[in-house]
Amino acid sequence: MISKIQRFLDKNYIVFIFLISFSAVLGSLYFSDILLIEPCYLCWWQRIFMYPLFALTLISLVFKTRLQKLHVLAIAVPGFIFAIYHYLLQTFGLFKEFSACTSTAKPCDVIDINYLGFITIPFLSLLAFTTIIVIIVASTKRSRLQFWKK
Repeated sequence: MISKIQRFLDKNYIVFIFLISFSAVLGSLYFSDILLIEPCYLCWWQRIFMYPLFALTLISLVFKTRLQKLHVLAIAVPGFIFAIYHYLLQTFGLFKEFSACTSTAKPCDVIDINYLGFITIPFLSLLAFTTIIVIIVASTKRSRLQFWKK
């Protein structure tokens, strides 16, 4: 059963990542252009890592090429790190002393939306990056994940 799921994900991971990144891009544009929520410094960094995933998967689907999983991870993992840092900063006030946000820009610890008491914009970004990483890891054979062992 697991190998069937793994084969299915391996065959269709580009489609899933495209749908997730497309939703994230639309969501970020909805928040900034329709709801007029100004993105903070960390939000911009998360966009910097999400938008190329959308573009690369779109190009991969249009031209029917296979996007390398390692390249997806190289973009998704830093985006995940920014998202988790932003969520912890915003929700729990952790790492405020390391905050890159300045007083001239919108503070990164301001919560603009809050659904169900925990769903914020950085949480949505974190969810998207986490799902992309899980899809890549789940679609990769175990022997391929241990690339450092020969």
